[in-house]
Amino acid sequence: MPNSNLFFLPEKVNEWVGYKNLRDGKSEISQKYRADLEQLWKTWDRYADTHFRSECQQSEEKFNQRFWEMYLGVKLLEQKKTIQSKDIGPDICLIQNGKKIWIEAITPGAGQQGNPNSVSPVFYEEIKYCSETGEALPLTERGGTLSIFENPVRLRYLSAIRDKYCSIDKVRKRRGLVPYLAKGIIERDEQVIIAVNSGNIDQEAPGCMPVILKVCFGLGDYQIHLSHNRQTGETKTTGTSYARRDTAIKVTKAVPELEINSAIFLAPMYPHISAILFSYAKLGRVPFGGELMLIHNPFAKNPLPHRLLKDCQDVWLTDIKIEEGIIVEATTNFSSLSAAE
Repeated sequence: MPNSNLFFLPEKVNEWVGYKNLRDGKSEISQKYRADLEQLWKTWDRYADTHFRSECQQSEEKFNQRFWEMYLGVKLLEQKKTIQSKDIGPDICLIQNGKKIWIEAITPGAGQQGNPNSVSPVFYEEIKYCSETGEALPLTERGGTLSIFENPVRLRYLSAIRDKYCSIDKVRKRRGLVPYLAKGIIERDEQVIIAVNSGNIDQEAPGCMPVILKVCFGLGDYQIHLSHNRQTGETKTTGTSYARRDTAIKVTKAVPELEINSAIFLAPMYPHISAILFSYAKLGRVPFGGELMLIHNPFAKNPLPHRLLKDCQDVWLTDIKIEEGIIVEATTNFSSLSAAE
């Protein structure tokens, strides 16, 4: 039975102020976002679990998590997919050719502010101008390489994927995909997708290679290769690539710079994850973050077919060279954005 005809719940004590503004706001943008949410809810209502709407009311982090789950579910339904959703087990079960594909949706948080492993808030420095020349003065506040800013984002993704794979909660109960397999909720021959969303991490936004893709395939900084002709003095670009980066740095009390493996699909670390589905989708991004990206795990026990979803770019490895169980060389392939077969 549907939970309600409306997405928004009545006001309650200590509700998230952003939720209140969305529900009660009179501005044009508030009314638009409210209409967008209600439109999604009309479709997702019958699939949402018991606590879906109340969790949206609690905090921005939980709102973005639940929004991603709803947005993804509705997108699948718009593609004429058959899905199920229950309180127990992964968030969504996609039925494809009579077989189940399980989808666990996560929107990792930025972490506790002040923790050296957390993602810092986005900082915008005001541009100042020279009073004499009128030219913009150099920015002075933040510096460092892109890899330094990406490091905590990598850690947040790695932690979220590990917890969804297998973790122990506060009451010492095992949670995640491995326990679901042990209990028979997921069968051993069924495919599993971890659907990762960047809604809670402002540093992850459309325009650059997603950090989650770098996490999967051990990619680092973008490199431009140049060739210099000494005779003519001409310098030309000969190609581009991404540096290899297999680790992220975590700060701990015992070890100031602990190296964490951050190339999760270059070794058989997560064989029960068939692929990671990534999206920038977030309320306020138009259209909600654009296309999807499906990153295939070369070590998956149950691999997924390509072109499973519409408006989705597949990413996979070929020409794989393995040494001591680890991929040391491969070609990364990107499909064009096209309709599913």
